[in-house]
Amino acid sequence: MENIDIIALLLTVIAVFVAVFIFRRILVWVALIIILAVIGYFLLQNRQGNFTPNRRPSQRAVSYLEQFKDNYCGLLYDRDDSLMCNVIITPIYNDIVSNYSAKQLSHMNKTELTKVIIQTAYKHKKQIIKQLKKYKALYLWQDFTFDIKNKTIY
Repeated sequence: MENIDIIALLLTVIAVFVAVFIFRRILVWVALIIILAVIGYFLLQNRQGNFTPNRRPSQRAVSYLEQFKDNYCGLLYDRDDSLMCNVIITPIYNDIVSNYSAKQLSHMNKTELTKVIIQTAYKHKKQIIKQLKKYKALYLWQDFTFDIKNKTIY
């Protein structure tokens, strides 16, 4: 390094320290204003009911519904799994999704959603039983109702 480079480096370091010393108060005020703006934004969102630190309820209810479907239709190992998914679960799932909005689902907890699943299942019972008889797999309805009674549908 030549002498001129060393002098330029020292002048740059001195200029940075002088700038920080002079603008320190301004930087503190800018940082304080930014912090207050962020706090104000979150308070306003919380007051309007838009801010939720955790998952939204609608996502929770929809995730239970998706979990219900995935429990039976996720991994299809054999004919019974496929029949359970196509004949029993899919009509129930489709009926719930078409009859309930995301807002309605958002107000449901797991117990209420289970009641909706049971009501929808019994609404489609005749059609489901008819199709299961055609495939000689009526035991799948019994398996499904057993899962409902033992609360293992999720």
